[in-house]
Amino acid sequence: MLILDFTLLLTVNENPSATITDEIIATTLDTYVGTTVIDQLALAVPFFDRMMNSPHNKTQNGGHRFRVPLRTKQTDGAISFGKTSTITPQRKPVVTHAWGTFKNILQYVRFNAIEERENAGSGKVIDIVAERLAATLQDGKEDIQTMLWGDGTGNGTMDFMGITGLIPTDPRTGVIMGYDRAVDGNQWWRNWYWDGTTRGPHPRFAEPAGGAPANVGAFGVFSSGAGGTGQGVATSFKIFNTGYNSVMQGQMPGDMFWISDQAVYEYYETGYPLHTHNVEVPMNEDIVKFGFGGAMFKNVVWIYDTVENGAPADELRLVNTKFTYLMKDSGMWFIWTDWRKPFDQLDRAKFLLIRGNMVQSFPRKNAVFQGITDWTAAS
Repeated sequence: MLILDFTLLLTVNENPSATITDEIIATTLDTYVGTTVIDQLALAVPFFDRMMNSPHNKTQNGGHRFRVPLRTKQTDGAISFGKTSTITPQRKPVVTHAWGTFKNILQYVRFNAIEERENAGSGKVIDIVAERLAATLQDGKEDIQTMLWGDGTGNGTMDFMGITGLIPTDPRTGVIMGYDRAVDGNQWWRNWYWDGTTRGPHPRFAEPAGGAPANVGAFGVFSSGAGGTGQGVATSFKIFNTGYNSVMQGQMPGDMFWISDQAVYEYYETGYPLHTHNVEVPMNEDIVKFGFGGAMFKNVVWIYDTVENGAPADELRLVNTKFTYLMKDSGMWFIWTDWRKPFDQLDRAKFLLIRGNMVQSFPRKNAVFQGITDWTAAS
């Protein structure tokens, strides 16, 4: 009988709104464990944060297009001469430009006057207006991050240009910021990529290498070291070193970052101690505290994102934020409009407006590696 009574009590208290005669509801105020909403949907946005916080981002107030001045031509340079040599100086223009267009993004939030009144007064514990505004901003960050992973063709080419368009796995084709990479003589507008050669292509005005992109393949091979200690040889490190050395001349490690999907990041994180005989992976504590990477390779921080967020599987990029950056319209960059009310409804809405694009002004100072797979066992 006691068990039956207890069961009945649980049934009443599990659904306290089922009856107005419930004495507990009549006499006891429900309490909240704090007033902070625990967001079950928010995702980390490491790529978005990295690009948004770059000191190399640039602004322009309004306009339809923006231009980036470039030097793409050579002079006659230095020549030797003798006493009877005749020199005829030539006019050699050297400056041209690349161009891009601003893209437009908006987010919005809408409220009904009645639901706002229902959330007013002394009984309000959580402000739904503030929570929806915060959710709108967070969801927008995630959507923009997905755009930044893209190639600029999304939503009828209205999306921001993304990193897979600016640093593609095959940079031998495609028109970027006005230049066709497939045209002979435009090899200087291609990012570094691995084509299976000993040094990889590093073209300027001619293309001495530049074959078809090649897969990096297995990250390395696990083997058995002295005393049975597991060791490994990371064959991919040599390829990554080649790409790094090819693009880093004259650059600063602090302007760079590695970025990949989570799986490739973990190949490195797991295998590095085996390759270096149990030396711990160097970490950047400023990145680690945010929980989306922070390992260092060649003194450059490595962050990762998920395939679901748009990160291409089995690829790694070395991004130079000095030349890969956001161009922002200063008059419409994360700016909320005033509340707007339709004349025939008891609603109000406001919009968050974002106008800009992602820019690439020196492709050869960025690198990409594709076809990276897991470690393999020694044969």
